[in-house]
Amino acid sequence: MRHITASHMQGFNTQLTKEAGWWDTLKSGVQTFTKAPGTYMKEQVLHKPTRAAISGAALGAGAGGAVGAATADEGDRGRGALRGAVRGAMIGAPIGLGASALTAGGRQAFREGGKRFWERQKYTLTGKGINEATPEGLAKARELKIMPEEIKQEHFMKDGVLNQKKWDKALAKQEEQRKAFEAGHYSAPGVLHGMMTHPIDTLRSGWRRSDMMMKGFTGLGAYQAGRGFIDKPEEGGPGRLQKGMEGLGQTVGWLAAPPTMIAGSLVGMGAGKLTGAVGKLGDIGVDARRRKKLQAHLAQGVENPSALTPVNTVGAIRGM
Repeated sequence: MRHITASHMQGFNTQLTKEAGWWDTLKSGVQTFTKAPGTYMKEQVLHKPTRAAISGAALGAGAGGAVGAATADEGDRGRGALRGAVRGAMIGAPIGLGASALTAGGRQAFREGGKRFWERQKYTLTGKGINEATPEGLAKARELKIMPEEIKQEHFMKDGVLNQKKWDKALAKQEEQRKAFEAGHYSAPGVLHGMMTHPIDTLRSGWRRSDMMMKGFTGLGAYQAGRGFIDKPEEGGPGRLQKGMEGLGQTVGWLAAPPTMIAGSLVGMGAGKLTGAVGKLGDIGVDARRRKKLQAHLAQGVENPSALTPVNTVGAIRGM
């Protein structure tokens, strides 16, 4: 030991401290890496119910698809995987929501989301809770996602240069949306009032403020109206006028409806049912007229009347 001097001990102590520092750094890094997924899962998924439901559905779909493919017959693996994925997603989504509800952040998000959902439905279904004539009402509608968010000029900048054409177009659309909101066209009562007082302006406003999904429903209504008026009705089913008028009502209803799913569905489908009922009355009137005509022919001794015997009032008699 006589060869180990004080300078040797000093060097050894310095090297040991350095190694300890590297170890502490490595240990800290490992701990951060292993904790990060759990922290992300908790803060970015479980504290957000929608993400939790989507994540649960995705995990369930993956597991269900694998099980479905493995347990299906040899030639039916594709459909087995699809069926398993659907079932897994249906199971996983509520499990994800349940897991979110077990966390404090998730419960808070449920409460806040439920409050926003209630306020949004209250306004769009009843027109109450928001004053359309005030800036505060407009801000509230944007906060509740009833109205689109206010556009920002920075979103129309590229390399520091403003795309003036797109900016002006976006400003004009935003102004149209604001006027429609002030007119009450974002609530079901406001839409009904608009259709009774200014139908053309209300329909024009509806087309401009609607998103692609609402436009799609409007197109489906128009398609149903066309097919209803043209196609021969099925035996025992609704007549041409009922089907056509129902589609026409849905077209107008979806076009004018508030751009939210529940209120929009009530207005769109409700308008279709109302006009369909009117069309049904028309079918009854047409049928009565044709039966009367048939009876007149039979009274005149038309040969082979069995060929004209109605199976139902909207089918066989209509074929005269």
